[in-house]
Amino acid sequence: DRFRRWVEGTTGQPLVDANMRELKCTGFMSNRGRQNVASYLTQDLNVDWRLGAAYFEEVLIDHEVTANWGNWNAAAGVTGGRVNRFNILKQSKDYDVDGAYCRLWCPELAGVPPPKVHTPWQLSRTEQEQYGVAVLPPGAPAEAAGGKPTYPTPIAIEQSR
Repeated sequence: DRFRRWVEGTTGQPLVDANMRELKCTGFMSNRGRQNVASYLTQDLNVDWRLGAAYFEEVLIDHEVTANWGNWNAAAGVTGGRVNRFNILKQSKDYDVDGAYCRLWCPELAGVPPPKVHTPWQLSRTEQEQYGVAVLPPGAPAEAAGGKPTYPTPIAIEQSR
């Protein structure tokens, strides 16, 4: 389920989701995006890096075998060198300050202002009403959204419950 949600861009982390949705729609992702989503999959979700490498090989339009597998190998920390575990929230605030990228690829967050667009799970019910989004666990009953678009709660928060 963690891998599926990562592929679908429904992890609940807007920067990760935006990158994965862009990849799915265009076959492209920036180098920084590739590093972020690889780190998130391997370091935060603890999913086998080879699944991510195989998925990228399947969908990237600029796929190159040695670069792809080498980068995933490094992201997972299996090279014996330093592991670059990216802080996704910091990356979001550094590389998408105004939240435009996240709102572009996660249109359900279109009404959420910066910097809150990077942490929608922290929105109060009042703010969710105000911004026109319901932040709910996947599979929550549709009536819980009250007719608003839904955005998933982060996987990490769900796992801690």
